Amino acid sequence: SDMFSFNILKGDKEPLHDPYSIVLTDETAKAIFGNEDPIGKVVKLDNATNLKVTAVVEKEPKNSSLTFDYLIPWQLQEMIYPWIKQNHKPNWGNNSWQVFVQLNSTATEASVDAKIKNVVISHFTDENTLKSIKPEVFIHPMSKWRLYSDFENGVNTGGFIKYVRMFGLLGLIVLLIACINFMNLSTARSEKRAKEVGVRKAVGSGRRQLIGQFLSESLLISFLAFLFALLIVVIALPYFNRLTEKEMSLQVASPLFWGIMIVFTIVTGLLAGSYPAFYLSSFNPVRVLKGNLKAGKTGSLPRKILVVIQFACSVILMIGTTIIYQQIQHGKDRPVGFNNSGLISVDWSDDIS
Repeated sequence: SDMFSFNILKGDKEPLHDPYSIVLTDETAKAIFGNEDPIGKVVKLDNATNLKVTAVVEKEPKNSSLTFDYLIPWQLQEMIYPWIKQNHKPNWGNNSWQVFVQLNSTATEASVDAKIKNVVISHFTDENTLKSIKPEVFIHPMSKWRLYSDFENGVNTGGFIKYVRMFGLLGLIVLLIACINFMNLSTARSEKRAKEVGVRKAVGSGRRQLIGQFLSESLLISFLAFLFALLIVVIALPYFNRLTEKEMSLQVASPLFWGIMIVFTIVTGLLAGSYPAFYLSSFNPVRVLKGNLKAGKTGSLPRKILVVIQFACSVILMIGTTIIYQQIQHGKDRPVGFNNSGLISVDWSDDIS
């Protein structure tokens, strides 16, 4: 049980030693026993086998890789389901079950893989089978189940991580557009702050002080924007989960979450405020106070470059959105090659005779 994050709410901490025991989730226990204490009570499995409830665990969230309503010992399954015993030990070509192993402190993934690589094929005796099938066994860390779950010829080819990277890149592009927009707006209204800069320089303020002031303003706006965005996510997330039938949540109790958010906020504030800070702090106080401030071609060139980058990113996002929408519509509307009305799907298995 130390391998998993199951939260045992009540009962035995090692609950499956007895072959005729069962572990229920709190949801299942409430459905069967209501508000009564289920520990020590008896339930019937398949209306045939009496099992004693030895523990109650907290129900895992729907987005967990391991979800269940109850757990029973492996010995019990071999006793009440003969086909499991018949196919489990003697049949090395059966891959119906997952095996979880916990490595000791000295073992490594590579060393274990080398030892278990040929454990299955070594039990094959049929030469014809050996010519066509050459299975290799390896372990896969739990930490990679969710994001690195795709394999091709025994080699990991990624998984959901590609979507994380894709959406992360889209988020960074949108954030970059927002930063550029802030730069453009700040420099476009520079004339309104020019006299402030001129007066402060005239009374002795240095350029470093002005840069620090403008960067501080940018950081303040960035933190306010972060709090506002967090509020929007908190309000919208339940509705979004209902729409997508997911169970996403904010990890507000995680120090890592707050650390990443604070770093992103600071980097965003510094990035968005860097050009305006250096641009505004460079004004000549004499020219400003005389009213002769003009940006000129050199002064307006960076802003033009930023506008071009901003619009280029926006156009790319719009084109990408349009193409994805067209692909989805094509997938929905394309001919399937047969008339799908009035068809019945039948699940065929070895038990059907």
